[in-house]
Amino acid sequence: MIKLENVSKKYGKNVVLDDLSLNFSSGEFLSIMGPSGSGKSTLLNIIGAMDKPDLGKVIVNNEEINRFNEEELTLFRKKHIGFVFQFFNLFNNLTVYENVQIPLLISGLKEQNRIDEILTSLHISDKKFSYASQLSGGEQQRVAIARALIKNPDIILADEPTGSLDSEAGKNILSILKDINKTRKVTILLVTHDINVASSAERIIKIKDGRITD
Repeated sequence: MIKLENVSKKYGKNVVLDDLSLNFSSGEFLSIMGPSGSGKSTLLNIIGAMDKPDLGKVIVNNEEINRFNEEELTLFRKKHIGFVFQFFNLFNNLTVYENVQIPLLISGLKEQNRIDEILTSLHISDKKFSYASQLSGGEQQRVAIARALIKNPDIILADEPTGSLDSEAGKNILSILKDINKTRKVTILLVTHDINVASSAERIIKIKDGRITD
C-alpha cells in the first residue's frame, strides 16, 4: 500500500531523511521508533502528503504522490489520510460533536449519522455536547481519533499519540488504535520514541539520523 524508494529530505544543510526505502502493507499496524530529531515525524509528514521529499519516490495506493501538485495533495489527504497528534489539536470553544464534524464540513459531506456511531464506538457519546476544554487528556485524544476516522480514511498517521497522556490513558488510546486497525482494517503508522508504545504494533521500524537501523 505504501512504498518509499530512496527518499531524502533536507532542511537547509540538515539532512533529515537519508536515502530511505520502506514498504508498508495494507491493514498493517506499524510503529516508527526513534529519538528526537531522528526524522520520524518528517517521514510521517511525507507519507501524509504534508511535505515532499527532495529526492526519491513516495507511492501510496499505486500513485506516486510526490509528483502531485498542491491541489492533488489536498484531495489525497482528504480522501485517504487521518491524522492524530500528540497535543490533540482540538478547538476548545467547540463541542465534541462540532470538533468531529469539522472534516465533514470542509469536504462538503453530510454523513452526520457517522458522528454518533464513531463517538459511541470510542465510548465518548456521553461527551457529545461537552466542550473540548472540559475533557480529560484521554477523552480529548479519543475525540481526535474520532475526527481522524470520520471520513473513513485508508491510513491513520499517529504522531506520539500518547505523549501527552498518563500511562493508563496512554494504554487505553493504544488499545483503541489496535481495535480500529483490526475491526476497520485501517493502516496505522504510529511514531514514538517509547519502546513500550512501539511494542503495541505488529512491526517496529527503528530510525536514527534519517536512516533505518537494526
